[in-house]
Amino acid sequence: MSKHTKRHATGRARGVNGVNVKKLSWREAERQALKFLDEELRQEREEARQNATCYYQGCTTPPIKSHIISRKLLRRIAENNQVLTWSSAETSLIEMADAIDAGQPVEQLNITPKLVGIGDVQLTDPLFCHTHDERVFAQIDNKEIASRSAFIPKQVLLLAFRALCSLSYQLSSHQSPTDTILEFSRKIGYTHSLHRAENYVRHHRFMAKETMLAVYERYERMRRSGDYSQLAYSMYVVNIPPCVASTYALIPIVDEEKEAIMNGTLQLSPQDAVSFSFLPHEPQTNSICVISWLKGSERAQQFIIANRINALSEQEQLAIFFERAFESPNVYMSPRWWNSLSEEKRAEYTRIHFTTVEEHDKLARL
Repeated sequence: MSKHTKRHATGRARGVNGVNVKKLSWREAERQALKFLDEELRQEREEARQNATCYYQGCTTPPIKSHIISRKLLRRIAENNQVLTWSSAETSLIEMADAIDAGQPVEQLNITPKLVGIGDVQLTDPLFCHTHDERVFAQIDNKEIASRSAFIPKQVLLLAFRALCSLSYQLSSHQSPTDTILEFSRKIGYTHSLHRAENYVRHHRFMAKETMLAVYERYERMRRSGDYSQLAYSMYVVNIPPCVASTYALIPIVDEEKEAIMNGTLQLSPQDAVSFSFLPHEPQTNSICVISWLKGSERAQQFIIANRINALSEQEQLAIFFERAFESPNVYMSPRWWNSLSEEKRAEYTRIHFTTVEEHDKLARL
């Protein structure tokens, strides 16, 4: 901690619950300051996460905590109503300080998945009111995916739409997690690399906020109209018992494109987006993978071709599906299945999951 930060932290500590830090050791005073800052940051994050109204057009009812993956599907992989997932990256300053004191890399703090109840707020976002959450997603929450061919287009759209609602909320909420951290950093006198306008713009381009919000709008229009003629998809039923539930929306890119996107020389469009879900399926011996995109998307076709999905054996397909599933920010595992894996396999899936986080961290350090 720099001298400037120490002075600032001490000043904070003096005002915490009327404690006179002169009577504390420097270590105790430092922890008092960090606790104060942690609580302030927690409150700012909570305020930034607020969403006042339901996502359903025209509805002004406050939203409930909507599940990104339905409870019905989570129960199929749960043990005692709990699933494994990686905890939020919102690590407290106290946890960071303790890790540094113990000589532990801060990046290792959240690397072990933890048990979370299927009703936990960590598995939800404030998206829809109770009525619309039930009504909009009834086709995938109350019916089996692909149980009837007539249901499939709407079910595919709703799987993608739910993932896009979550992403839209993250991108367009009162304040993004990145902006919350940057604003807080300014308040405590810490200079973050993204305070530089050039770096912030590069990061903004890489996150493709406007593009993904436009994708959400396209899917919302399809949902309202009931016209799925512009929706393309592939479905794969995999002969493996329910063990993983994952869903997200993404723009698949190759390493060579990253710099061009950040520099603004490669423009992305809604046609570039792909939605991916890997979910428990009936009967209980199966899982199902659903990949969807907008018709005419060259990037989506390249995604399918690059992964050679249609040319692979079922076991090879499963390996690809697991890799894509663990790249998702929303991935939940059966505790029994996870614990049955070898240490090497758990390390492999953990590495895959944190690769995206690390890429974003590297960008933030530009």
